[in-house]
Amino acid sequence: MLILKSKGARMHFTFNIFLLIFSFGLLQAFLLSVVLLAKRNRPRHSLYFALLLLVFSLASLKIILQEVAPEVLQAFPAPLLYQFASGPLLYLFARELLFKEATRLRNIWLHFIPALLFDVLYRVGFSWFGYQNSNSAIQLLNFATNIAAVLSCLIYLGLSARLYKQFRPITKSQQQIALWMKRLLLADALSTLAAILYIALTIYNGGFMFGGVRTYYVSYAALTLYIYFLGWMCYALPHIRVLKPTKKDIHQYAAPHVKTIRDEIDTLMHKEKLYQDPDLNLNLLADKIRLPPRELSEMLNQQFGENFNSFVNRYRVMSFIEMLKQNDANLYTIEGLALEAGFKSKASFYRAFKKETGHTPLQYVEILQKNLVK
Repeated sequence: MLILKSKGARMHFTFNIFLLIFSFGLLQAFLLSVVLLAKRNRPRHSLYFALLLLVFSLASLKIILQEVAPEVLQAFPAPLLYQFASGPLLYLFARELLFKEATRLRNIWLHFIPALLFDVLYRVGFSWFGYQNSNSAIQLLNFATNIAAVLSCLIYLGLSARLYKQFRPITKSQQQIALWMKRLLLADALSTLAAILYIALTIYNGGFMFGGVRTYYVSYAALTLYIYFLGWMCYALPHIRVLKPTKKDIHQYAAPHVKTIRDEIDTLMHKEKLYQDPDLNLNLLADKIRLPPRELSEMLNQQFGENFNSFVNRYRVMSFIEMLKQNDANLYTIEGLALEAGFKSKASFYRAFKKETGHTPLQYVEILQKNLVK
């Protein structure tokens, strides 16, 4: 035990191997978060990941101060309820990384209302009762906070897991993202499980010692491992990597996944005739097959050799030709059939038809009529 003197008081500082390991995790999380936050033109998911690291580093600082110098927390009570912030940050990170779906700023803040409410509640509790671990009111507040925090973690873990299940990796890069996301969810689940175990031990034996070990060391140890895992992700995952410049991602498509997506698109186009919707766009089709729009666009270019508009218009032209061959086709105008096929305007129809067949619609009708006469 280290003892430092201050004016009119003696401050006791204790340290052990566990806290030393914990301190290295704190330092790593803080430095990596600073590096990520300092990067220019960083993607949104890197921002959420950096904030997740920062929240854990601040929480670790509070834990170390609580163990090493409780007098500091007595003078400056800082709850730093990382449990309520980590869940939303994990969810927002998964949403951005897997689907690149930006969330409006005002909607983002809604996720952190519980953290702010419990922060205020905590400060009021300390101001009212004072910093005394033996105080039953403070202990009750701590216990209620831990239960609420675990519920928050479970809810956001479930939301993040649902996003992971909806994600369909096509490229090798996406498969790597899916693997890391699975590991991250597993690490978060184990950390939450450790918190649940701590609550159970608290209920069982009063929450202090169990087999000669402080019960809250269980959740602290899990948090330490979680922090080291997040640091490993920073080094290993190219989409977050902080020490090496990330090269432009070259997407190589895995055949089984491509076949699945192509089958879905084929069903939507041939059976559901999605192309007949004149308002169909890349985002709508991507939403139907639960694929990020950018990835769908890349797949169409690499696998079909055409962009989205050309891809959809090809189906519309084929549909127009099929309708033109029907017995009652003479009851409709060319423009009427084009609108029925999904074209929004006469100009776009004529351009697409000429590009696909090499003829204007009128020329094609004449050729078709000559063939029928023969």
